[in-house]
Amino acid sequence: MIRAHEASEFAVRLAGTNHSRRLYGMKGPAWERTLASLHEAIEALFMRIPQDELTVALLGDGLAVMGVPIGDPPTSVLRLVAQLQQRDVEIVSIKRGVRESELDALFAYLGADAADVAAMKADTWLRERGVENVRIKHLALMRGSGVESFRDVYWRGKRVLDREFRRANERGEVHMGAVGELARALKEVILDADAPIATLLALRDRDDFALVHSVNVATLVGAQAGALGLPDEQVERMLTAALLHDIGKTKVPEGILARDHALSDKDRALLDRHTVEGARLLFDTSGDDPLPAIVAEGHHRIPSRDEPGLLAIELTRIADTFDGLRTLWPFDNPEGMKAVIGYLVGRIGSRFNPYLLERFARFAGACQVGDGVWLSTGEFGSVLEPHPELALHPVVRIVATKRGRLEAGKRIDLGEYAHDPKCPYAVPPVPEDLAAITEQMIDDLG
Repeated sequence: MIRAHEASEFAVRLAGTNHSRRLYGMKGPAWERTLASLHEAIEALFMRIPQDELTVALLGDGLAVMGVPIGDPPTSVLRLVAQLQQRDVEIVSIKRGVRESELDALFAYLGADAADVAAMKADTWLRERGVENVRIKHLALMRGSGVESFRDVYWRGKRVLDREFRRANERGEVHMGAVGELARALKEVILDADAPIATLLALRDRDDFALVHSVNVATLVGAQAGALGLPDEQVERMLTAALLHDIGKTKVPEGILARDHALSDKDRALLDRHTVEGARLLFDTSGDDPLPAIVAEGHHRIPSRDEPGLLAIELTRIADTFDGLRTLWPFDNPEGMKAVIGYLVGRIGSRFNPYLLERFARFAGACQVGDGVWLSTGEFGSVLEPHPELALHPVVRIVATKRGRLEAGKRIDLGEYAHDPKCPYAVPPVPEDLAAITEQMIDDLG
């Protein structure tokens, strides 16, 4: 996982290159040296990270590199942000193996006259110039075309769910057509985001918990389902169910949902009923597809292996707990995401399907090169090489054996034991402030 100082340094270097292009033009030795320096920095970064693409995303009036927000961005970065906004660019994706000529074309696009690039998509413009390893995602692709960005869909999702939650509260029904349209739009931007999940999460906000939480959970469910290679129709159904998983909370008194006091046993019983109330409402209004009702009823319990909708329930339960934990322990960078994964794995991992939890941990950037991790057998180690699929089974070197038996300095490939639940696996460290959170506090989030 890229570190905060690396993200900041790269943003400054990218902004400096962009500024140099505007000062010197795109011909001559000064520009060639500047471009070569940026290319060397990108190659060096790819040597340290396992990902095959490097993403730079707009984050309000700032930038996030690989999902890591740039704190207090300097003037050069702010100028780059303004230029990206003028071009309606949301995410720039640079792939491993990018050539200097492709970077040259990227800066040509960013610096071109508006009239010269207004008639086509950026990716089309780049492809016509032989660019294969740089991609651009727009805030609004070809204005008026109806194609939306993740940010667009995110805000629309809040509006749609606000309306449907009110409808459920006042009339006891949900307009499934509107939620289905939202699920389709969300599916398209998630599966076509060309960005790690950390970047998408960095583009969110934290206001209005009930609505934001529902969109967050759906985003995480869609990303998981897409990574499993499920058909689009199945991903869409799961997204619809995830968007409505908490609809039963419209039947819970507002004072209980406010979370401004410890819940009594009576309050907790009322909150727990939101799963049953949601299922009842959705069985009556969700038409031919029972999945939304199944997920609403099952997202707070451990499902049996043979029940309908098992995969959708499991993916929603992971996303629901993860996002709830993030509200209990706020953070703004991927280091915090890894800490929450450490809590999920080490404290309540038995609640979840271990395979799906490991795949989800990959989204959160757990167990990357250089990370310190505890082994389930008690040793502390340093990650040498991440597992391509299962986050908790990287190659590690043992650093300390205080609580274990393996020899210090020993290199162990945990991937060799991936199919044996009794053998070691890695657990990201859990900070003290997160360790103080109890399972009851998580359950009280509903």
